[in-house]
Amino acid sequence: FTLPFLSTYYLRWWFIDRLMDAWELLVGQFILDTKFVLLFYKLLGAKINWTANINAFVREFDLVSIGGGSSIKHQIRCRKFVHPGADGKPSLRFRSISVGDNCTIKGMLGPGVCVGNGSEITKLSSVIEGAQVPVGSIANGSPACNV
Repeated sequence: FTLPFLSTYYLRWWFIDRLMDAWELLVGQFILDTKFVLLFYKLLGAKINWTANINAFVREFDLVSIGGGSSIKHQIRCRKFVHPGADGKPSLRFRSISVGDNCTIKGMLGPGVCVGNGSEITKLSSVIEGAQVPVGSIANGSPACNV
């Protein structure tokens, strides 16, 4: 879905995003890579398996799905700022991100990405918006391609 820039919905999202910035600085950095961060994100609506390892911050929690045994080492953001369209107004687009079982994420995932089971996104890689990473593959580069 898309939010028009400076709408009331956008301002609500922005306010929560600023609260999350403060939480990450004051509390979150101390509970990364523990079951407490899994519990926190699950309570906020993320679909994260209890066997996942989260060592990075997640935003837009209700749009995130992470399978069992997966390791997240790079922040996850399900949003993208969009340049002004035909109406001349910028907007903010949201798309869900899905990570399968036993995946390792060290690079950036764009909104709408689906990572297949057993896949790896290498460090400094960037998977573009809406891409599908096949099962058991290694994505490398910017934009990421299968190795």
